[in-house]
Amino acid sequence: MAKLKDLRLTYEKDGEHVEVCTSVSVTQEGMFVTTLPKPAVDNILEYGISLNSNRLGNPGYFEAKTLEDLEKQIKSTISEAMSRTLVEDNLVIKYRLTIGCHYIKDADGELLPNGYWVKNHDDFDAGRAKWIDGNDDIGYANQADTMLKIWAHVYHRRKYAYASGKEIIRYEEYKPHERMGEEKTNIDWINSIVHKPIERYLDNIPEIEATERNALFFVKMYQLVFKANEMLKDLNEPEILKEVLEKGMPKMLS
Repeated sequence: MAKLKDLRLTYEKDGEHVEVCTSVSVTQEGMFVTTLPKPAVDNILEYGISLNSNRLGNPGYFEAKTLEDLEKQIKSTISEAMSRTLVEDNLVIKYRLTIGCHYIKDADGELLPNGYWVKNHDDFDAGRAKWIDGNDDIGYANQADTMLKIWAHVYHRRKYAYASGKEIIRYEEYKPHERMGEEKTNIDWINSIVHKPIERYLDNIPEIEATERNALFFVKMYQLVFKANEMLKDLNEPEILKEVLEKGMPKMLS
């Protein structure tokens, strides 16, 4: 594949400026091809535009039968990217509550470790008493892994429209207000939690409108875990557990 020339393109709109310099080559089949340099690719991708990739998997690949058509393709892509307009901006809480457990629910609603504890085994056989699983599939072999995991984070749910008529939804970071003297909100409380980013999977994670009332639920859930930690974190030490039991911990838990 022979290098033909460097192609330099510029595009401006509303004070935004994009400049691309890319090397154009010609294939044995006579096709004009180029892969845009990474800075230009990153700039275009930031606008939410998809780009084709070359054989090495690098995005920003263009090909055309003529140099003029190649230039038109690149200009059209940049123009589409920079036509992006924000049409909606709402705060949402993305969340995931993961519960790992495996137990019996008796006919009268009592929660039991297994079928041996069912009061009337006819209820178990008839389905009135039954096994219940958490929403995390831990499997029978790992049923001892009883757990509760909470993840909640506030994002801007932004809808963008393009000149072509295409619309996309992007979830973008919401930063809590941490300036002195400002009112502290439940929404900010959630986003002050140190969390592991999972932005790649956000489209598949449930969401709810980020109101103060909705955010309060997750604040209370986090605080529940924090309180459990305060009560239970040291109980792997038998001497500490004995001391706690003598003070009536089971009654406190109930």
